[in-house]
Amino acid sequence: MDIKTFGIVGTGRSARVIAELAAFKGYDVIVWGEQEGEFDSFRKAVDSSLQQKIDRWAITSAEKKVTVARIELTTDLTKLADADFVIETLVTDVEYVNAHFTRLDEICKPETILASNTSTLSITEFGAHTMRPDRVIGVHFMHPVTQTQVVEIARGLKTSDAVVATVRQLIESLGRTPVESYESIGLITSRLLVPLVNEACAMLMEGVAAPEEIDKAIRVGFSMPAGPLEMADRMGLDTFVVICERMWHETGDNRYRPAPNLKKLARAGLLGAETGEGFFRYDGNGARIKEGK
Repeated sequence: MDIKTFGIVGTGRSARVIAELAAFKGYDVIVWGEQEGEFDSFRKAVDSSLQQKIDRWAITSAEKKVTVARIELTTDLTKLADADFVIETLVTDVEYVNAHFTRLDEICKPETILASNTSTLSITEFGAHTMRPDRVIGVHFMHPVTQTQVVEIARGLKTSDAVVATVRQLIESLGRTPVESYESIGLITSRLLVPLVNEACAMLMEGVAAPEEIDKAIRVGFSMPAGPLEMADRMGLDTFVVICERMWHETGDNRYRPAPNLKKLARAGLLGAETGEGFFRYDGNGARIKEGK
Protein backbone atom coordinates (compact mmCIF):
# COMPACT_ATOMS: atom_id res chain seq x y z
CA MET A 1 0.00 0.00 0.00
CA ASP A 2 1.32 3.43 -0.97
CA ILE A 3 0.91 5.87 1.94
CA LYS A 4 0.79 9.52 0.89
CA THR A 5 -1.49 11.20 3.42
CA PHE A 6 -0.86 10.95 7.16
CA GLY A 7 -3.73 11.55 9.61
CA ILE A 8 -3.18 12.42 13.27
CA VAL A 9 -5.86 12.44 15.99
CA GLY A 10 -4.90 14.82 18.79
CA THR A 11 -2.80 17.97 19.14
CA GLY A 12 -0.56 17.22 22.15
CA ARG A 13 3.21 16.87 22.43
CA SER A 14 3.48 13.66 20.45
CA ALA A 15 1.07 14.83 17.74
CA ARG A 16 3.07 18.01 17.12
CA VAL A 17 6.37 16.24 16.64
CA ILE A 18 4.94 13.37 14.58
CA ALA A 19 3.19 15.90 12.32
CA GLU A 20 6.40 17.88 11.85
CA LEU A 21 8.42 14.73 11.13
CA ALA A 22 5.93 13.34 8.60
CA ALA A 23 5.49 16.69 6.83
CA PHE A 24 9.24 17.24 6.63
CA LYS A 25 9.62 13.80 5.03
CA GLY A 26 7.11 14.75 2.31
CA TYR A 27 3.79 13.44 3.57
CA ASP A 28 0.61 15.50 3.52
CA VAL A 29 -0.57 15.67 7.13
CA ILE A 30 -4.11 16.24 8.45
CA VAL A 31 -4.31 16.89 12.20
CA TRP A 32 -7.63 16.69 14.05
CA GLY A 33 -8.26 18.54 17.29
CA GLU A 34 -11.45 18.92 19.30
CA GLN A 35 -11.27 22.72 19.48
CA GLU A 36 -9.66 25.39 17.32
CA GLY A 37 -8.15 26.88 20.47
CA GLU A 38 -5.72 23.95 20.51
CA PHE A 39 -4.21 24.98 17.19
CA ASP A 40 -2.36 28.12 18.29
CA SER A 41 -0.07 26.25 20.66
CA PHE A 42 0.32 23.49 18.05
CA ARG A 43 1.45 25.95 15.38
CA LYS A 44 3.78 27.77 17.77
CA ALA A 45 5.42 24.52 18.87
CA VAL A 46 6.01 23.36 15.30
CA ASP A 47 7.27 26.80 14.25
CA SER A 48 9.65 26.98 17.23
CA SER A 49 11.00 23.48 16.57
CA LEU A 50 11.64 24.21 12.90
CA GLN A 51 13.22 27.58 13.70
CA GLN A 52 15.63 25.90 16.09
CA LYS A 53 16.66 23.58 13.25
CA ILE A 54 17.25 26.60 11.01
CA ASP A 55 19.35 28.21 13.71
CA ARG A 56 21.50 25.06 13.84
CA TRP A 57 21.81 25.05 10.02
CA ALA A 58 19.97 21.69 9.99
CA ILE A 59 17.28 22.87 7.53
CA THR A 60 16.65 25.90 5.33
CA SER A 61 13.91 28.52 5.55
CA ALA A 62 12.44 27.08 2.35
CA GLU A 63 12.23 23.61 3.92
CA LYS A 64 10.47 25.12 6.94
CA LYS A 65 7.88 26.80 4.69
CA VAL A 66 7.20 23.62 2.75
CA THR A 67 6.90 21.57 5.96
CA VAL A 68 4.39 23.96 7.53
CA ALA A 69 2.38 24.11 4.30
CA ARG A 70 1.93 20.32 4.31
CA ILE A 71 0.17 20.35 7.72
CA GLU A 72 -3.61 20.94 7.77
CA LEU A 73 -5.39 21.48 11.09
CA THR A 74 -9.10 20.71 11.41
CA THR A 75 -11.88 20.13 13.94
CA ASP A 76 -13.76 18.05 11.35
CA LEU A 77 -12.92 14.37 11.86
CA THR A 78 -14.36 13.49 8.44
CA LYS A 79 -11.39 15.27 6.81
CA LEU A 80 -9.39 12.17 7.77
CA ALA A 81 -11.34 10.23 5.13
CA ASP A 82 -8.54 11.13 2.71
CA ALA A 83 -5.77 9.69 4.90
CA ASP A 84 -3.98 6.43 4.08
CA PHE A 85 -2.62 6.06 7.61
CA VAL A 86 -4.19 7.51 10.78
CA ILE A 87 -2.56 7.51 14.21
CA GLU A 88 -4.28 8.53 17.44
CA THR A 89 -2.20 10.32 20.07
CA LEU A 90 -4.87 10.84 22.73
CA VAL A 91 -3.63 10.56 26.33
CA THR A 92 -6.99 9.73 27.84
CA ASP A 93 -9.27 6.88 28.95
CA VAL A 94 -9.77 3.77 26.87
CA GLU A 95 -13.49 4.36 26.22
CA TYR A 96 -12.74 7.71 24.60
CA VAL A 97 -10.10 6.16 22.35
CA ASN A 98 -12.37 3.20 21.49
CA ALA A 99 -15.06 5.64 20.38
CA HIS A 100 -12.58 7.37 18.07
CA PHE A 101 -11.52 4.07 16.51
CA THR A 102 -15.16 3.21 15.83
CA ARG A 103 -15.74 6.61 14.21
CA LEU A 104 -12.52 6.45 12.17
CA ASP A 105 -13.52 3.00 10.96
CA GLU A 106 -16.75 4.52 9.62
CA ILE A 107 -15.02 7.52 8.04
CA CYS A 108 -11.84 6.12 6.52
CA LYS A 109 -11.30 4.10 3.34
CA PRO A 110 -11.35 0.31 3.84
CA GLU A 111 -7.62 0.13 3.10
CA THR A 112 -6.63 2.85 5.59
CA ILE A 113 -4.40 1.65 8.42
CA LEU A 114 -5.54 2.78 11.88
CA ALA A 115 -2.80 3.08 14.50
CA SER A 116 -2.37 4.10 18.13
CA ASN A 117 0.67 5.82 19.63
CA THR A 118 0.00 4.17 23.00
CA SER A 119 2.30 1.73 24.77
CA THR A 120 -0.15 1.05 27.61
CA LEU A 121 -3.58 0.42 26.05
CA SER A 122 -4.79 -2.64 24.11
CA ILE A 123 -4.41 -2.61 20.33
CA THR A 124 -6.58 -5.73 20.21
CA GLU A 125 -9.37 -3.90 22.03
CA PHE A 126 -9.14 -0.94 19.63
CA GLY A 127 -9.33 -3.35 16.70
CA ALA A 128 -12.41 -5.02 18.18
CA HIS A 129 -14.20 -1.65 17.96
CA THR A 130 -13.74 -1.61 14.19
CA MET A 131 -14.65 -3.75 11.20
CA ARG A 132 -10.94 -3.93 10.24
CA PRO A 133 -9.03 -5.45 13.21
CA ASP A 134 -6.43 -6.76 10.75
CA ARG A 135 -5.59 -3.12 9.85
CA VAL A 136 -5.26 -1.82 13.42
CA ILE A 137 -1.74 -1.60 14.85
CA GLY A 138 0.31 0.04 17.60
CA VAL A 139 2.93 2.56 16.44
CA HIS A 140 4.66 3.98 19.51
CA PHE A 141 6.93 6.97 18.91
CA MET A 142 9.17 7.12 21.96
CA HIS A 143 9.73 10.37 23.85
CA PRO A 144 11.40 12.67 23.11
CA VAL A 145 10.28 11.96 19.52
CA THR A 146 12.76 14.45 18.04
CA GLN A 147 15.75 12.68 19.58
CA THR A 148 14.74 9.01 19.80
CA GLN A 149 15.30 6.95 16.68
CA VAL A 150 13.29 3.87 17.71
CA VAL A 151 9.56 3.44 16.96
CA GLU A 152 7.81 0.41 18.42
CA ILE A 153 5.39 -1.50 16.20
CA ALA A 154 2.92 -3.56 18.25
CA ARG A 155 0.72 -6.28 16.76
CA GLY A 156 -2.80 -6.73 18.01
CA LEU A 157 -4.31 -10.22 18.02
CA LYS A 158 -5.53 -9.87 14.41
CA THR A 159 -3.05 -7.40 12.91
CA SER A 160 -2.00 -8.76 9.50
CA ASP A 161 1.55 -9.40 8.33
CA ALA A 162 0.94 -7.13 5.34
CA VAL A 163 0.02 -4.19 7.59
CA VAL A 164 3.10 -4.76 9.75
CA ALA A 165 5.30 -4.76 6.62
CA THR A 166 3.69 -1.55 5.33
CA VAL A 167 4.14 0.21 8.67
CA ARG A 168 7.77 -0.90 8.89
CA GLN A 169 8.40 0.73 5.50
CA LEU A 170 6.57 3.86 6.65
CA ILE A 171 8.69 4.17 9.80
CA GLU A 172 11.88 3.68 7.80
CA SER A 173 10.76 6.38 5.36
CA LEU A 174 10.56 8.75 8.35
CA GLY A 175 14.22 8.03 9.13
CA ARG A 176 13.39 5.96 12.21
CA THR A 177 14.18 2.36 13.21
CA PRO A 178 11.16 0.08 13.68
CA VAL A 179 11.21 -2.48 16.52
CA GLU A 180 8.44 -5.07 16.44
CA SER A 181 6.68 -6.66 19.41
CA TYR A 182 3.40 -8.33 20.26
CA GLU A 183 0.83 -6.49 22.36
CA SER A 184 1.97 -6.29 25.97
CA ILE A 185 1.44 -3.58 28.57
CA GLY A 186 4.32 -1.13 28.24
CA LEU A 187 5.69 -2.90 25.14
CA ILE A 188 9.51 -3.02 25.37
CA THR A 189 10.59 0.52 26.18
CA SER A 190 8.08 1.62 28.83
CA ARG A 191 8.33 -1.75 30.55
CA LEU A 192 12.06 -1.18 31.02
CA LEU A 193 12.04 2.58 31.52
CA VAL A 194 9.33 2.89 34.19
CA PRO A 195 11.13 0.78 36.85
CA LEU A 196 14.38 2.66 36.08
CA VAL A 197 12.76 6.08 36.59
CA ASN A 198 10.88 4.92 39.69
CA GLU A 199 14.09 3.62 41.25
CA ALA A 200 15.85 6.91 40.43
CA CYS A 201 12.99 8.73 42.19
CA ALA A 202 13.32 6.42 45.21
CA MET A 203 17.06 7.15 45.42
CA LEU A 204 16.30 10.87 45.27
CA MET A 205 13.75 10.61 48.08
CA GLU A 206 16.16 8.59 50.21
CA GLY A 207 18.87 11.20 49.74
CA VAL A 208 21.25 8.70 48.14
CA ALA A 209 22.46 11.30 45.61
CA ALA A 210 21.51 14.58 43.95
CA PRO A 211 19.44 14.34 40.75
CA GLU A 212 22.42 15.51 38.65
CA GLU A 213 24.58 12.71 40.05
CA ILE A 214 21.93 10.02 39.57
CA ASP A 215 21.46 11.00 35.93
CA LYS A 216 25.20 11.38 35.30
CA ALA A 217 25.83 7.84 36.59
CA ILE A 218 23.41 6.37 34.04
CA ARG A 219 24.11 8.80 31.18
CA VAL A 220 27.90 8.52 31.30
CA GLY A 221 28.22 5.05 32.80
CA PHE A 222 25.98 3.38 30.22
CA SER A 223 26.49 5.77 27.27
CA MET A 224 22.85 6.90 27.23
CA PRO A 225 21.77 10.26 25.74
CA ALA A 226 20.02 11.23 29.01
CA GLY A 227 19.60 9.93 32.54
CA PRO A 228 16.28 8.53 33.84
CA LEU A 229 15.09 11.76 35.52
CA GLU A 230 15.75 13.87 32.44
CA MET A 231 14.07 11.24 30.26
CA ALA A 232 10.95 11.54 32.42
CA ASP A 233 11.13 15.35 32.20
CA ARG A 234 11.29 15.20 28.42
CA MET A 235 8.38 12.78 28.18
CA GLY A 236 6.31 15.11 30.36
CA LEU A 237 5.84 14.07 33.97
CA ASP A 238 2.05 14.12 33.60
CA THR A 239 2.29 11.69 30.69
CA PHE A 240 4.78 9.56 32.58
CA VAL A 241 2.48 9.28 35.60
CA VAL A 242 -0.38 8.13 33.33
CA ILE A 243 1.88 5.46 31.81
CA CYS A 244 2.97 4.27 35.27
CA GLU A 245 -0.57 4.09 36.62
CA ARG A 246 -1.90 2.19 33.61
CA MET A 247 0.90 -0.36 33.88
CA TRP A 248 0.48 -0.66 37.65
CA HIS A 249 -3.30 -1.16 37.48
CA GLU A 250 -2.99 -3.63 34.60
CA THR A 251 -0.31 -5.80 36.21
CA GLY A 252 -0.60 -5.13 39.95
CA ASP A 253 3.20 -4.98 39.97
CA ASN A 254 4.54 -2.29 42.33
CA ARG A 255 7.57 -1.77 40.08
CA TYR A 256 5.25 0.35 37.97
CA ARG A 257 3.56 2.28 40.79
CA PRO A 258 4.48 5.97 40.24
CA ALA A 259 6.88 7.29 42.88
CA PRO A 260 5.43 9.90 45.29
CA ASN A 261 7.87 12.67 44.27
CA LEU A 262 7.06 12.02 40.60
CA LYS A 263 3.34 12.45 41.27
CA LYS A 264 3.96 15.52 43.43
CA LEU A 265 5.79 17.34 40.63
CA ALA A 266 3.09 16.44 38.10
CA ARG A 267 0.33 17.67 40.45
CA ALA A 268 2.22 20.94 40.91
CA GLY A 269 2.26 21.49 37.15
CA LEU A 270 6.05 21.10 37.02
CA LEU A 271 5.92 18.78 34.05
CA GLY A 272 9.50 18.92 32.81
CA ALA A 273 11.04 20.42 29.69
CA GLU A 274 7.75 21.73 28.29
CA THR A 275 6.95 23.84 31.37
CA GLY A 276 10.56 24.76 32.15
CA GLU A 277 10.85 22.79 35.37
CA GLY A 278 10.54 19.22 36.58
CA PHE A 279 13.37 17.27 38.16
CA PHE A 280 15.61 19.80 36.36
CA ARG A 281 15.14 23.29 34.88
CA TYR A 282 14.97 24.09 31.15
CA ASP A 283 15.11 27.19 28.98
CA GLY A 284 12.52 28.20 26.38
CA ASN A 285 14.18 25.94 23.78
CA GLY A 286 14.05 22.91 26.06
CA ALA A 287 17.77 22.92 26.86
CA ARG A 288 18.86 21.98 30.40
CA ILE A 289 19.83 24.93 32.60
CA LYS A 290 22.92 24.14 34.64
CA GLU A 291 22.56 24.38 38.39
CA GLY A 292 23.65 27.72 39.83
CA LYS A 293 22.58 29.72 36.79
